Amino acid sequence: MGNWDRGTVLIWGACALLVLGLGGRWLLAQGGDAGSGGRSSSGNASTSPRSAGSPGSVSAGAGEEQAPTVIVVHVVGAVRHPGVFRLRAGVRVYEAVRAAGGSTRGADESAVDLAAKALDGSQILIPLKGQPSTPAASGGSGAGASGGPVSLSSAKAEDLDALDGIGPALAARIIEWRQAHGGFKSVGDLDQVSGIGPAKLAALRSHVVP
Repeated sequence: MGNWDRGTVLIWGACALLVLGLGGRWLLAQGGDAGSGGRSSSGNASTSPRSAGSPGSVSAGAGEEQAPTVIVVHVVGAVRHPGVFRLRAGVRVYEAVRAAGGSTRGADESAVDLAAKALDGSQILIPLKGQPSTPAASGGSGAGASGGPVSLSSAKAEDLDALDGIGPALAARIIEWRQAHGGFKSVGDLDQVSGIGPAKLAALRSHVVP
């Protein structure tokens, strides 16, 4: 090494400094990549709570009350098959009448709003021509609001039971006859109901209408 002159020493020193400089830049570059990876992982982790929260908003909406898809109506009066029917929500009165087999001969469909929506839990009365009727899809009592005569074709069992001489059993038979014959054409039809004789019919005439 003693044979090296000054110029050789300077060349080797410069090479060593160059190698050290390149090595330092490589180390700095590796450190920068590691930092970027850490920030990326941290950023991904921060988005996880928002993603996990999304299903929560959907389940909250699922808890809201849903509109009924099926309604139950009672179709009575001048129809072929009176009774209680389960229909899809939103049907019209004419569709409920069709479910009951359609109107019978002598039915007064003009007394009913066939285009109205059928309401859940309501009674739909199709009257005979000349017979008093209650509003379609009403479900109210067969008696007038002023406490007048009871309609034999629309009264509930409790309305009939409230009449003098009519108990629960006889009220049930009146409703059975009404459903089988499509309503009462006249008060005199009561004499066809088992348990109602001439005397009881005479007593009821001023308290009921067909």
